[in-house]
Amino acid sequence: MLGVLEQRYFLWILAFSAGFIDTATFIGASGIFSAHVTGNFVVFAATLASGKHAGFSKLVTFPFFVAGVLMVGFFDGKLCKKRGFFFMISSLILLSGVGLVFFKEGTSFYACIMGLVFAMGMQNAAHKLYLKNTPTSTVMTGNVTQFFLDLIAKVKSPIYFSTIEMVASFFIGCVAAALCGIQFGIISVIVPGVLLFVSSMLIKD
Repeated sequence: MLGVLEQRYFLWILAFSAGFIDTATFIGASGIFSAHVTGNFVVFAATLASGKHAGFSKLVTFPFFVAGVLMVGFFDGKLCKKRGFFFMISSLILLSGVGLVFFKEGTSFYACIMGLVFAMGMQNAAHKLYLKNTPTSTVMTGNVTQFFLDLIAKVKSPIYFSTIEMVASFFIGCVAAALCGIQFGIISVIVPGVLLFVSSMLIKD
């Protein structure tokens, strides 16, 4: 298990990584959201309504995301547990990032992008299973809602102080991805991959 302080740092890294990867794929992969794939439905519908190429790659993200969730849910306790899954997530991010160094377009490029989507699906599921009662690290809408509900409530929830920290970490990840993308392109997803890889080594089941 992680101590309170260590878990807090780990949550920051998870949120930073999700914001980074989500922004990197949106900018570098024709508007694909990898961390909160329901956003792809909106982009797909808007593109379809405009009469432009519909971008079916955005719809393909959904089954890959779900597959990542099912992977964690099905193999929980059978294949591995907390440390193993976060290690797998970071490794998949790194492998996808390395693949993007060599593949700039076509099927191989989108296979790497789907690897990132799969990893984000795994992160969503692993967070639900192993970091219960903590703010989500991928979709910030719920965290913002919870923060302001707690702000006006007489009794603050246990996650009151950390919700806004998660939003800040996610936002920093978004900005970092945008800045790194200018210099290095989408291969910059290797950065959060390394951070998460190192962090996952500190976890004990």
